[in-house]
Amino acid sequence: MAEYLNINNILTEKSLTIVPLKVLKTISDTYAMSLMQPSGIIDFSSDGVKNNISNNADKKYFSFLNKAHSDNINLAITPEYSCPWNVLQKCLDEGILPNDGAIWILGCESIKYDELNQFKSSNENIEFIYENITPDYNRNFYSPVCYIFNTKDSEDNKKTVILVQFKTQHMSDPIHELEVSHIIYGTKRYWISNDVNSIYLSALICAESLAQNPINDFDNTKSYLITHLQLNTKPFNSSYSQYRKNLFMADLNIEIISLNWAKGFQLQVGGHISDFGGSAIYAKIPKIKLDDLRMNKNHKKGLYYSFENSMKYDILNLNYDEHVFYLKNYNINQCSDIAILESRLGIEALNTFHWENRWIECTSCDDKSESYLNTQIPIINELPLINKSAIARERFLSLTSGNIHPSKDWKNPKQLESFRVREDGECNRYTIYDNTTDKNLVLQNIIKITILNRDLINNSQVVYPEKFKELYNNCKLVALEEKSLSQFNVYKEDDKFPATFVYLGDKSEVNAQEAFDKISKALECANRRLIVWYKNLLDGNYKFICDESVEQIDDDCSATKIAIDKEDE
Repeated sequence: MAEYLNINNILTEKSLTIVPLKVLKTISDTYAMSLMQPSGIIDFSSDGVKNNISNNADKKYFSFLNKAHSDNINLAITPEYSCPWNVLQKCLDEGILPNDGAIWILGCESIKYDELNQFKSSNENIEFIYENITPDYNRNFYSPVCYIFNTKDSEDNKKTVILVQFKTQHMSDPIHELEVSHIIYGTKRYWISNDVNSIYLSALICAESLAQNPINDFDNTKSYLITHLQLNTKPFNSSYSQYRKNLFMADLNIEIISLNWAKGFQLQVGGHISDFGGSAIYAKIPKIKLDDLRMNKNHKKGLYYSFENSMKYDILNLNYDEHVFYLKNYNINQCSDIAILESRLGIEALNTFHWENRWIECTSCDDKSESYLNTQIPIINELPLINKSAIARERFLSLTSGNIHPSKDWKNPKQLESFRVREDGECNRYTIYDNTTDKNLVLQNIIKITILNRDLINNSQVVYPEKFKELYNNCKLVALEEKSLSQFNVYKEDDKFPATFVYLGDKSEVNAQEAFDKISKALECANRRLIVWYKNLLDGNYKFICDESVEQIDDDCSATKIAIDKEDE
């Protein structure tokens, strides 16, 4: 079991004081973070784990750190076994280091005992802190994370510190039993804080999450920012993800930044190509901002919201491809401010960059939904989804397939079933297809909507309720951007007579009625324009349920969409 040490105690022994880190201040403020999610080939042997020469790693990481310095990024992170030591040396030589109040947390390539001591000797102006562990026989290398930040000495002179933390738990993925046989285990982990009352920061290195104990390692009177650096082909495996559930179950004020390599990274030339990125940020954010503008902006920049419903924590998933993400986040603890000034509103994507011999800003990240659905359901283009925003598509697909909660707040992302992660923690969104995870349930719901569009709408053989005669053989499915109107998904060809059509698929009459009641409750007064279709399990015929108590709605539904919306308000 690794022992946690408070870095301030070690700094005091060296007559150093940390320059307060912005990310750890307990004030109502935001900070900028930069997350590098690299791809490429990883070489490994008994000598260590490093980037393959084809990765162009020297240029990528130097450019990443140079931008973090010049853009005054407060928190910069790279995943396990990623940052080359020669890049770090170049940064030291050129004075490219964290600015005052900033910290870099770099998962570095493996390094040997003698190599690390030589690196320290070559940089006498830097204060190095690490365990002096003499390797046992045949144990050749460390898996390190470097925390780089600034301190002041007793005469107020600046001193940059590189705190090197060594991995304490080998990986479970048997890469030729590489780490089991050859890694030099660390015995310490570190808490970094501005003072006793600040937020506490630490890093877990991949499989260390297997042994994380919220009871022994954490104090529920404090706030924590945990970075989890991974090189992991199975980031959603319960063995790796259970620690997050344990931490949230312990009711800690905690935020977890889990950063993996990008989808497509490869363990050795010709080896397994990973299907996953799986990087995400996990936190309970009571006042999180989930308006359409924020949601759609984040989505375009590759930051995707989802929600864990059992323990009520928020998840911001990163696009799986190789990118650098610039994000704005709020300090997790704002207790030093007056309560009315507290404003923790969640994470906002500022910029996303892709590599073209330098990091270039992306106009939009590919969520893979269009290409995936066109492959799986060729008739998907018949649905009104082209050029629609992510949140408009989510609401339309959820409503039209009957997957909404019986609440007037059903349009809120936290109430949409598709925003709730699966039990294994994977994103279940209609608009994200970054991985090869089983999407059967999502596809089944979309297929139901294509059946509604093809077989029930404008089909002269289908009988409509009398009160919907205006729509008979003269209507279309519509996905509306306006949140206030998104309870309607069918209009006449002249954009009048709004209604809501839902198709449930194969159902018994009893189950269909239960679904109608649930949807009707969510739609409130708009339920007079609701038709729920289903295919009867007994006879295989299409049937519908609607509110029989309302015999005529001609007067209500002859108006324009805007007028009807005002009427419902």
